Amino acid sequence: MSEQMKNQDLDPELFDKVMRETQPVKSNIYLWGGEPLFHSEFSKLSYVLEREKRITAMCTNGILIDKRMDDILRFDHNLELLIAVDGFEEENDGIRGKGNYQKVINNIKTLLEMRKKGEFHGKISIHCVLSGSMVDKMYDFLEYMEELGVDYVIVCFPWYISEDTQDRMDRYYEEHFGTCNNSVASWHAFKFKYPEGEYEKIFAAHKRISERVWKNQVKFQPNLELDQIVPFLEDKNVVQNTYCCYSVADRMEVLADGTVTTCK
Repeated sequence: MSEQMKNQDLDPELFDKVMRETQPVKSNIYLWGGEPLFHSEFSKLSYVLEREKRITAMCTNGILIDKRMDDILRFDHNLELLIAVDGFEEENDGIRGKGNYQKVINNIKTLLEMRKKGEFHGKISIHCVLSGSMVDKMYDFLEYMEELGVDYVIVCFPWYISEDTQDRMDRYYEEHFGTCNNSVASWHAFKFKYPEGEYEKIFAAHKRISERVWKNQVKFQPNLELDQIVPFLEDKNVVQNTYCCYSVADRMEVLADGTVTTCK
């Protein structure tokens, strides 16, 4: 993606055009980014979503929820907010910056309180990466999210792409699509790998979390069995025996400049 596109907002007129052209099938909407709430004309998008009444998921860092509340409430009846919270304050702010955690948690609490009063009607989901510092704390974090009253928590294993897979992807891309225009391809970025000495802690956390019946929904992503965790963390096989992706048949992504792709 070019630097120009990274700093470009999706044209509200283009967004409206896409919505009108997909009205017959009522396609679900997934707003992601960058940060959707940072869009300079998000209000215009919200009016389109209010009109369309589509099932809409919005992936957000949660920082601007209070600033965009009026816009969010226009289409909240069919809305699921997927908010990134990478652990407790120390872990989250170590990744996302000082003060981020308290700001986001306060916004989540505001939404939950508004929902109790019937002022907000959407669902609230949390996305948390199982980073090394959170393995021993994830159970407690999930308990806290349950206590708050969020609907859904996704615990995401970090995606590691090995040098071998990276090189094979380079060769495949060059053979089928030509030279990659970007200086560094996106599949070169997934380099966090758990030390082998941490595996037993991960197994224990996975087992403890999986055995509890939670009041809300809790899901690992990907949904791995115990014997699949190490192969995934080490990039040694295809998870869940999945060799084909059907995104080309049921999904399209519209980028800020109007470019259409089948996958993010």
